[in-house]
Amino acid sequence: MIKLWIGTNVNGIGMFDGKNWKVYNMRNMNLNVNVGNIIKETAYDRRGNVYASHGQSLKNGYTGGITRFNGDIWEVLKLNVVPSEWVESFYIDKNDNIWVGTKEGMTKFYDNPSNAVFYNTYNSQIPGKDIRGVVIDNNENV
Repeated sequence: MIKLWIGTNVNGIGMFDGKNWKVYNMRNMNLNVNVGNIIKETAYDRRGNVYASHGQSLKNGYTGGITRFNGDIWEVLKLNVVPSEWVESFYIDKNDNIWVGTKEGMTKFYDNPSNAVFYNTYNSQIPGKDIRGVVIDNNENV
């Protein structure tokens, strides 16, 4: 069954399974309410995990961050090098590596963000620190 995941600007994530809608937000995700319901983007890996990046809102007290849903439980992922609220974007490659664009560079991890590798203008050829989008081409270039 194909599921459609839609991030919204104020109400969290909508999931459509072809017949019914289910809404995931801070009330039913069992997360700290400060993560927030502003969803910048969603993606899934080949293992069936769904990822969402949450936007910051000083007005609403939302810290933002990145979350993962394994089909049963939502969890906030903590990046080992940069604060998770600095997440701008992410991309999941064909090997299920998660590439996360942040306000201070880019981090890459597989499954466990505490093992992430961080790239910035000091240790790579990234031309700037605020990474707003990540994509990998057919030749596997980031």
